[in-house]
Amino acid sequence: MAGKGLKGDRFFGKSARDEGQVTFFSIEVFEVFLATLDLKDTTLEGLRRNIVIAGVPLKDLMDVEFEIDGGRFAGSGHAAPCSWMACAYGPGANKILRGRGGMRARVLVGGTIKRGPGLLHSPHPLDPSASAQPVREMKLP
Repeated sequence: MAGKGLKGDRFFGKSARDEGQVTFFSIEVFEVFLATLDLKDTTLEGLRRNIVIAGVPLKDLMDVEFEIDGGRFAGSGHAAPCSWMACAYGPGANKILRGRGGMRARVLVGGTIKRGPGLLHSPHPLDPSASAQPVREMKLP
């Protein structure tokens, strides 16, 4: 829903808390994450991200309006990993996800997002080979 997020989400309607109501995450980053931590039989739920996408470099959607199946979004900020990641996946999880934790987006026009394939419209071409790159460059200690 526009300005509120996803119905049923724990942050639904609390848009003032963050720079976005929905969090996108790249499946390519998840694959790197699993390989780096040598995790097997692990699911995405522990990441607490709303929409998982494939073949889309999230960094190219920052500060851009885009559409998925009729819903319109505006990429608004990096979704930094929180301490929960280490609880859910183990030591080192946060470090691997720095700069790759996903992207927050504001919901501009509501719609229905369904499980499974969807169609993303972007105002500019996207390079699927860059899907696992950080959303923003991070300076690591």
